[in-house]
Amino acid sequence: MDTPIRIQQDMHFLKESWDTLADKEGDEIDAILIHERNIDSLIQREDQRNIEELGFKIVTNRKKRQKTQKSSYATRSKGDYPNPFR
Repeated sequence: MDTPIRIQQDMHFLKESWDTLADKEGDEIDAILIHERNIDSLIQREDQRNIEELGFKIVTNRKKRQKTQKSSYATRSKGDYPNPFR
């Protein structure tokens, strides 16, 4: 049993519509990504300009210093006391 011509035409039309929609959506996503990159770049330049105008300096994280001193008190977890439950 063959599919009627009208149904084949409808199926072809729907396939083309979905393909076109996917292409348009891809183009829109690309445009949005480009726009977001442009905005981010603008914001970074504006922030840098504001920082320079206000005389602020960009601060970076310092390497955390390791603690070399032991605490002045002992705890059970360090094994300084015998286990009272033995």
